[in-house]
Amino acid sequence: MNDALLVIGGLSMLFSFPVAHWLSRNTEIKSEIYSGYRVLVTCIFFLVASLVLCEALLQKIAGTSFYSLLRHGSTLPLTLFFVGVLEGIVYEYIGCLSLDFWYYPPAKKDKRIFLVIPVAWGIFMLIMQDTFAILRTVGLGSLAAFIGTALIPFVVIEGFNLYTKSWIYQGLFRKPLILFLGWLLLTYTFVAGYNAHFLSPFGF
Repeated sequence: MNDALLVIGGLSMLFSFPVAHWLSRNTEIKSEIYSGYRVLVTCIFFLVASLVLCEALLQKIAGTSFYSLLRHGSTLPLTLFFVGVLEGIVYEYIGCLSLDFWYYPPAKKDKRIFLVIPVAWGIFMLIMQDTFAILRTVGLGSLAAFIGTALIPFVVIEGFNLYTKSWIYQGLFRKPLILFLGWLLLTYTFVAGYNAHFLSPFGF
């Protein structure tokens, strides 16, 4: 079953790319995309597929995952999900609404998108924790795992956003180095800092 989830998660991630490419390039529906939620739904699907892949891989190599914790009655996965939601709300308020470092094209016509975006941050929290646990399990030290946890999702998620244009960076964040420094901050607050000052879900 776990191997099947690995395949499903991986194929779903790959399938998301051509779908996103088609949505963002199809001029007949372009106006519908940027006034609605088609691309956003594709992004959520991509994040869920990424989480399934990370969960299955962590379960395979470490014998544990958020899903297995949930099955055994632990509330930790839900706690971390809602922590991610709250952290995401803070980041959106500061980075998007206050400092205007990025914006969401659909939000220019429909502000209700901000009711959905925190869900993506909650999923993101679980992905980041899984990635860090996977890298630590395969033998990387804490610093190398920290950098890897920032780098791998940075390449995958920002690469996916090149297709979807779900969010668009402005100002300093248009520079790749500055953007990656932002991802290092995300990795600290979502993984290293949280695990050090609150609770590490997998003991790292």
